[in-house]
Amino acid sequence: MASSIRGRVRIKVDRPFRNTTLLDKVKQRLEEHEGVGAVNVNPATGSVTIPYDHAQLNREKILGLLSDLDVIVSETVHPTSSATAEPGQPGGTRSLVSAVDDLNGRVRSAIGVPIDFKALLPLGLAGAGVWSISRHGLMIESVPGWFLLWLGLDTYVKLHPEHLATSSTVGADARG
Repeated sequence: MASSIRGRVRIKVDRPFRNTTLLDKVKQRLEEHEGVGAVNVNPATGSVTIPYDHAQLNREKILGLLSDLDVIVSETVHPTSSATAEPGQPGGTRSLVSAVDDLNGRVRSAIGVPIDFKALLPLGLAGAGVWSISRHGLMIESVPGWFLLWLGLDTYVKLHPEHLATSSTVGADARG
């Protein structure tokens, strides 16, 4: 965080993330939240200025939104292997799960309807894969449908690590 005054937070983005497309997506995601004003991004300097209505939000809530976006952006740009990721560590599987859980809570409090993004993300990717295969075949020459199917399964596994731990324990108990 570069600066913070009541009603405005300014952050500096590290050089690897000073991508215009990525910063525009971050801007759009931030502006979707009620109480956030017109976000100003400058890819050249890495500055992101976030004005907000201090009657609806506070600095901690803005930092929470940024934290969620950081985890999601980091996992998208630099995905970590579930074998090397430490639960609870930044960039690890557990932090992605907690970011999605936090997003679920924010959506529930904003619209009053519980939505499970841990189920919707993998289903959406798998659905896109099935649609792509049915429409274009396996498409070896471009983004193939089977890749979207795999991405849906991989996302499900990363968002539900507790199910894998439980099934591994059950299998070990049955052999022992």
